[in-house]
Amino acid sequence: MTDTKNVLLLIADDWSPLAGCYGSPVIQTPHVDELARRATRFTHAYCTSPSCAASRANILTGHYSHTHGQYGHSHSIHNFHTAVSMPSIPKQLGTAGFATGIIGKLHVQPESVYPWTHDLQKVPGGPRNVVQMAALARGFFDDIGERPFYLHMGFTDPHRDFGNRHTYEGVEETRYAPDEVPVPDFLPDHPDVRAELAQYYQSISRLDLGFGLAIRPGGGGPRRRHDDRRHERPRHAFPGGQGVVLRLGAPLPAADGAARSGGGGMRRPRELVEPGTHPVRLVRRRGARGPARTFYDSHSGRITSARLG
Repeated sequence: MTDTKNVLLLIADDWSPLAGCYGSPVIQTPHVDELARRATRFTHAYCTSPSCAASRANILTGHYSHTHGQYGHSHSIHNFHTAVSMPSIPKQLGTAGFATGIIGKLHVQPESVYPWTHDLQKVPGGPRNVVQMAALARGFFDDIGERPFYLHMGFTDPHRDFGNRHTYEGVEETRYAPDEVPVPDFLPDHPDVRAELAQYYQSISRLDLGFGLAIRPGGGGPRRRHDDRRHERPRHAFPGGQGVVLRLGAPLPAADGAARSGGGGMRRPRELVEPGTHPVRLVRRRGARGPARTFYDSHSGRITSARLG
């Protein structure tokens, strides 16, 4: 494998296009903003299946829901499965000799379609505990040595109920006053709405810290192997909540934005990074030089992929 590529995929859960790099005047997302400055940023990326498990299956199989069969959630009474005949990223790359890791939320099944060399779905404190997510990533990179890798990190933030009633060791929370958060035009300007938005913003800022820890070498991200330029740094792709590459629940609290084509639900941040059926998507290719580029993706509902490298 002399010309292999490494991929670190970071997935948010219900992240609307709220980030400094997407023009939000209040939210504090320094790590995402820094990545956006050196990544390809998509402002109009669409998700064909604005639902949690279905969109995750789209990402991992490269197929539409009507092909892979996982139309709904995999948990509890829903119990949807991806067709056993489907290919998947972990299956194909694992066969090719890659280390494939899942940390945190996966939300698709069965295991025969999604086999991992490193199954780290059980995170101490849960997938909102971004410090523990990074610790598991460090363990993954320590274990795989020089093998090429695909690492899939599924965060639970900023999904409702936002997780702000708990404390997470090593996390300095960023809090917002209800009167300072902008209210989207499809929500009423009401104290209860503002209170939820403030909680939502706090959860997004904690997610931003998690992305920073995952990307930063030493914080959890891959260390540079000085003797092999192939491993200098992987490409990072992180779709955010529904509508983007994947969405999970209503992207904005108090509103079912999952299927709204004009609201936060359909647009996802994506930097492959992109935001909500437009997801957040940013993509950073290893060895890329020059200023970041922004693309307008006007495909009529098709999931598109960027060739990394």
